Amino acid sequence: MNKDIVFINPLAHVRYEFNPLGLQLLAKSCKDNGFNANIIDLANDFIKENKIFDNSTKKWIEDKIKDIDSDIIGITVMNASLPWVEYIIKVIKNEDKNKKIILGGPQVTALQSELFKLFGNQVDYLVVYVYEGEQVIVRLIEFIKSKKSVSDLPNNVYTIDDDLQIKYSSIGYEKVDFGIVEDIDFSDYKTSALINIEVGRGCPLDCYFCSSKIINAGRVEYREANVFVEEAQKAFLNSENSKVVISFNHDNFLSNKRKFKEFASYKLENNYFFPYVCEGRIDALDFEMIDLLYETNCRSIFFGIESGSEKIQKLSRKNLRIGTDIFEKVKYMRQKGIVVELNFLVGFLEETTSDLMQTIELAGKLSSIDYFSAPNHSLLSPEPGAYITSVTSQVDYILRKDSVFYKDLINSSMPIQSYNSKFFNHLYMIKNKNYDIEVMGVTASKYFEFLKFFHFTTKMITEIWNKTYTEIFEGILENEVGGYISVVIKNMKDSLTVLQEEIITYELQRYWSITGRTDEQPFMYEYPIQMIYFELLETEQLFYDLQKYLPKKTKVRMA
Repeated sequence: MNKDIVFINPLAHVRYEFNPLGLQLLAKSCKDNGFNANIIDLANDFIKENKIFDNSTKKWIEDKIKDIDSDIIGITVMNASLPWVEYIIKVIKNEDKNKKIILGGPQVTALQSELFKLFGNQVDYLVVYVYEGEQVIVRLIEFIKSKKSVSDLPNNVYTIDDDLQIKYSSIGYEKVDFGIVEDIDFSDYKTSALINIEVGRGCPLDCYFCSSKIINAGRVEYREANVFVEEAQKAFLNSENSKVVISFNHDNFLSNKRKFKEFASYKLENNYFFPYVCEGRIDALDFEMIDLLYETNCRSIFFGIESGSEKIQKLSRKNLRIGTDIFEKVKYMRQKGIVVELNFLVGFLEETTSDLMQTIELAGKLSSIDYFSAPNHSLLSPEPGAYITSVTSQVDYILRKDSVFYKDLINSSMPIQSYNSKFFNHLYMIKNKNYDIEVMGVTASKYFEFLKFFHFTTKMITEIWNKTYTEIFEGILENEVGGYISVVIKNMKDSLTVLQEEIITYELQRYWSITGRTDEQPFMYEYPIQMIYFELLETEQLFYDLQKYLPKKTKVRMA
């Protein structure tokens, strides 16, 4: 039976399974309104089939989308998926130029009609989801099937005529009840380790590096706690993955304390103990809320800290207050067993080396709390719709050849050199007038990697050798990671016990193995190093009581 519409979730360069929540909502809305809808989930099929990005990737996509049983195809577009969207459109139109292609999603809303400069008449409609898209898609399908004139085009939709002239409906606010789609079917994702559940939409903030405000016009809306908690419980119970975790999908999950407490109360009153992860602003969190996060079985929480510089916090309009408050909150969450994911940005336009080193110091201090508080980082990218992009010339975009996006595309023989940086922004960073972003950006990547893989080595460098995190950064800049570890051992040898030195060696061996650079040669240790190391991960305080361990020669081979 032919479908009224088929949605496609393109490749997205992630390495884990997840349900495409936005497409699920659109497909369910179509079904609720009498249309037959289906989703081709390339992103998850790629992972389930253990595919890798190589010369066979494009052929794999072709096989997956050939003979689509619908005349209308909707494709979601994120910044990282745009190269694959371009290829998918080419394949579909080469097979049948009469198929109608609709693009929607964050990248479409940010770029709007500009995307016609990239796709021309290969794309028939651009849906700008500034507001709820669940009704827009239904009206657009009705419009296409009725073959009405362009003057009847639904709100929030762009199209072009035969002369490539842009025709569009009004792009503006239309009051639509939020949460009109319920009872999402998660049966296709029973084996996924992560299930996204919608909690709310929108962000009222105006960080200059983010496009959220243009996407949702600054509005914030929340679903009722009983509705999304019941949806989460049902998805959890129906999962076939014993390690499944619910992901509450909303940037501002913690920003409304009253709403958060309603969620916590409902979950606890009903004895729903499903594990979940979430995200939010750390300044919206207090210690009472941390207790509730723990009681409601929160496993992990993500915070964007972005910068350790008060100046950059203000200029970027992130406006976090940098102080002991952040450290104490992270420490308390770790005491409760909640994994804390922290992210920093490197490469702000106004950032000086001094500002960057303040970020390096704050990230290092937060990583010292324990192994599971190691921060991550991103290099600032010219995101469409963000203020920073409007004041940056494309000549200042620098291609990031070290990024996973670039490597995946190159391995798949995609034509990166022909891409217009305006559209494929995730492949680029921005030139900094105060320092060499290519050098400092690469070093920052290695530094944050160092904090992650050399937790106890870092403790010894800062607590025994009395070095600052800035000095660690400078050491990595001068010597690379392996060379810096050699410098550390040479300079600290007289201050280290045999076991302390072996912990450093083990972290280096483990690092080489995880990053795929080991020669698989066994290492001989005087102590049962693997057992000791994992005990230290479980109980950080044991690091200060190493004398309790007795020598026992051990051979360790990393595969």
